[in-house]
Amino acid sequence: MAGMMVFCYMGMFVPKQVSVLQVSKICIMPTLIAIELIFYGKHPSHKTMLAVILVCLATVTGQGLATSLLGLSVGLSAVLVTAVYQVWASRKQKELQTGSMQLLHQYMPLAAVMLAVLVPIVEPVGLFENQANPHTLMGYTLSVPSIVAIAISSALGLLVNLSTFLVIGATSSLI
Repeated sequence: MAGMMVFCYMGMFVPKQVSVLQVSKICIMPTLIAIELIFYGKHPSHKTMLAVILVCLATVTGQGLATSLLGLSVGLSAVLVTAVYQVWASRKQKELQTGSMQLLHQYMPLAAVMLAVLVPIVEPVGLFENQANPHTLMGYTLSVPSIVAIAISSALGLLVNLSTFLVIGATSSLI
């Protein structure tokens, strides 16, 4: 999930990438089907296939897509990371026979390490600047409203991850 968030975040800063980013979110469904079919031999129902095809066609034909090689790379990376993550979460939850909270508890340290590595790459940290720059992580001045916003955002992020594991555990990676 951390990798997916980083690639989607990066995609917002690539020119002409927003429409491609929206289409790439839809492309996660066929990618999930392909991964589960190729690696696990799981065949989706005809109704699922029809629904995925119709959604993909409607989305692609309704978008005026223009992108760069960088935008395409970011979009494809977001799709692959998300699909692999969802298949992995589904498989691990069934394999280990764990609840969503147990799997989330095991996943969070790994996600924290991944973000600790990726954030300095994609965000201006400001560690090596002589003066505090308010446009960097280290130069940002915390206030009570910003701390409240960070706490709410953190709680919502936890709930999003928990709901992902709940839904995937109750159904499958292709919802």
